[in-house]
Amino acid sequence: MKTPGSSPAGAQRRAWRNALSCGAAALLLTACGGGYDEITLPVIDDNTLPASATASVAAFNSYVGQLPEDDTREPVVLGMALPPISDEDEPASIR
Repeated sequence: MKTPGSSPAGAQRRAWRNALSCGAAALLLTACGGGYDEITLPVIDDNTLPASATASVAAFNSYVGQLPEDDTREPVVLGMALPPISDEDEPASIR
């Protein structure tokens, strides 16, 4: 009596079926796998003064100090904001 899949052709079919099943499982695991949050750096708009830079003299100096040194870039737009002043802090050098 013959059992299903006992012929050499049946064994070859089983091998192909197993290979396809493993490949499909690998694709599914790869597609669903990611699961990590990509770290993105905040975008700094160099042309607009952020509100946090006017909170204190130190914050303003820190903001101005992190701007790239480049003579060809556009100036920072202050709008109606004025750089903060302090009668108590010592003068600080910027770069």
